[in-house]
Amino acid sequence: IDGVKLGSNASTENSGRLSDLKKKRDKIQQKVKRLLNEQIDADKDDDDDFGGPSARERQIDKLKKQAARIESFLKQNDKKIGENKKELQSNVTDNDSARMHTSHGTVQGYNAQAIVDSKHQIIVHGEAIGKGLDNANLPPVIDGAKQNFESIGKGKDYFKGKVLTADSSYHSVTNIAKCSEENIDAYIPDNKFRVCPTTFKWLNYRLRLLSFCTWIYSYFWSAPYPHRFWTHPARNRLIYPLRRFMT
Repeated sequence: IDGVKLGSNASTENSGRLSDLKKKRDKIQQKVKRLLNEQIDADKDDDDDFGGPSARERQIDKLKKQAARIESFLKQNDKKIGENKKELQSNVTDNDSARMHTSHGTVQGYNAQAIVDSKHQIIVHGEAIGKGLDNANLPPVIDGAKQNFESIGKGKDYFKGKVLTADSSYHSVTNIAKCSEENIDAYIPDNKFRVCPTTFKWLNYRLRLLSFCTWIYSYFWSAPYPHRFWTHPARNRLIYPLRRFMT
């Protein structure tokens, strides 16, 4: 199973919490009032041949429609609550979609999921989910695949003992519980599978120290000359390898 984030026919500018959308509606209404006052002042001036009033009127109509659209959305929709019991961002154009972060930036769209039969190389089920994270996307996809198999005569326990592979984004309590419920042999790495354990960190440190000591020995004690060190004439101390001064 894997997924890809696809953009929908909706803009991220129309997204936000209900409180944010209310603020946007109020801001639009204030702008409409300001434009209406400017229009009234322009009509009072008989010598004003500026072609702006008609453009201003079109702008006022456009803003009124936007405010009415947001107002209608606020009356018909409640807050979207996520898995963590916090409010999610809603979208006036497509409220089933979600705001997602991709490698190409932020998009308003869907997380398209597909579960594939690796043996026969076919997609057994696909579903577009309005959630950016994959930590709860496995149960609906498995349930959809079960319905497809039941429609062609397979039993409800078709997934029992089957092997499922997924990347670390699917590692969550919800997804693992679903695999356990369906008796699926799942291979899902956790989010810290690349982190080196403390034991291996110390082992790596010791190996690097051993390599450094080996280099020191080969540099100072393996010179091809009988007198490897230069003796200070006054202090009579060995301070430098002779090979530094020989070619």
